[in-house]
Amino acid sequence: MRLGRMWAEYLIPPHTMVSDTNPDPTLYMDYNATTPLAAEVKADIADSLHRHWANPSSTHPPGRSARRVLEEARSHVAAAIGAQPEHVIFTSGGTEANNMVVRGSLEFYRATGRRGTPHLIISDTEHDAVEAPVADLQRRRLCSVTRLPCRAGGRVSVSELRAALSPDTCLVSVMHANNETGVVNDIEAIGRALSESPHRQHIWLHTDSAQTVGKLPVDVCRLGVDFLTVVGHKLYGPRIAALWASALGLTRGADGSACITLLRGGGQEGGVRPGTEITPLVRGLGTACRLVQQGLERDRQHMERLRDLLERRLLETGVAESINLRDSPRLPNTCSAVLSSRRSGREVLLRCRRLLASVGSACHETPAAPAGDRDTATTVVTGAREPRTETPETSGDVGDEGVSAAPGLCGAPDGARGVGGLSGVLLRSGVSPKDARRTVRLSLGRATSEQDVLDVVEDLRQALREAGEEQEDAA
Repeated sequence: MRLGRMWAEYLIPPHTMVSDTNPDPTLYMDYNATTPLAAEVKADIADSLHRHWANPSSTHPPGRSARRVLEEARSHVAAAIGAQPEHVIFTSGGTEANNMVVRGSLEFYRATGRRGTPHLIISDTEHDAVEAPVADLQRRRLCSVTRLPCRAGGRVSVSELRAALSPDTCLVSVMHANNETGVVNDIEAIGRALSESPHRQHIWLHTDSAQTVGKLPVDVCRLGVDFLTVVGHKLYGPRIAALWASALGLTRGADGSACITLLRGGGQEGGVRPGTEITPLVRGLGTACRLVQQGLERDRQHMERLRDLLERRLLETGVAESINLRDSPRLPNTCSAVLSSRRSGREVLLRCRRLLASVGSACHETPAAPAGDRDTATTVVTGAREPRTETPETSGDVGDEGVSAAPGLCGAPDGARGVGGLSGVLLRSGVSPKDARRTVRLSLGRATSEQDVLDVVEDLRQALREAGEEQEDAA
């Protein structure tokens, strides 16, 4: 049943979906988890499935035709982020792109002639596509790691990042915007801080822009990054991704291959990412990026206006007690709301008749646990109070921060899942355990209407009413 819904989200407009138990059209507010394919994207993918079936590495006419489609898509992706197309690399998804950077940073460290212990810096609210490979390298004692706290409004402190830099630092990876809270990090300021370091040519700067491309202006030159991750299914495209790399990011190792090369095989994608490209999906990603360029400001204003209306009505009606991190710079489409309820956000969402939303990252959404299992994990992760650098010798210790190692993660804070059913991202962003438990994430999209917003508030209000928690209009 869950699989059927997933495909429904992917192939048809969200506002026309019906839920498993209710024939009324659902109200989809989970656009940060995934977006449906834009109509033009679907049409271009279907066209290329029919016409561009040849291998784009072949030199015969059908192959050259597929190659032209591939390169046109590369140009569209590059234009959407202010980059040169020759530095855009297509990957299977954001997870692969991020792993290429994280794992490649160790080879980059050696390529720059250093012989100590590679040092990586990330935020403590990164998506698991960054956190997990970093934790894996740390568990195997291949690097030391500093996780910068995001307690100040859910953002990385540039001064704390600057203080964490060392001669052994080879990678700084900070997500552009958080998928749960919508808080936007100041990557441009981080880029400026790194440019002042005497070791800048020995440090890669990476940002995962899965949530910002299509919602905010993104320009790799202005940000000052060496890598930027673009994810198709977050911007009405297919489930593939692209990684942009600077000249420094394409540094080659001792064997002559790019440091970020994970796979060994053919010479596709400039030899950086071997494997025959899936031309129809690449074309779909290019089309999605072209549509982003054409409608970015219109879409941003539309989503921001409706997000503000949603938050105003949630508070006026008493459905929400507060909005998490409201004073921080945020994505225009994301609302992290603390419900006026004794029940958890998950329980309230299960009572909604039409609303489809999340309590956090969709990568960690799981079916509700049986009643007897809900108390099996009761520990609460507290937010890290100071940046913590964990070396191969100290990883796995429990520090003064109150963050203990999850099994197999050796010193890494629990991922976005947190523990006890609470979001680690919210807790480490300064949200109290009580509020984190009652939080729901509502993320809007291009197709969201004003009536949808009003209906969502009413649906939540009705769910609270049925749960015996009557709301009075605060307006």
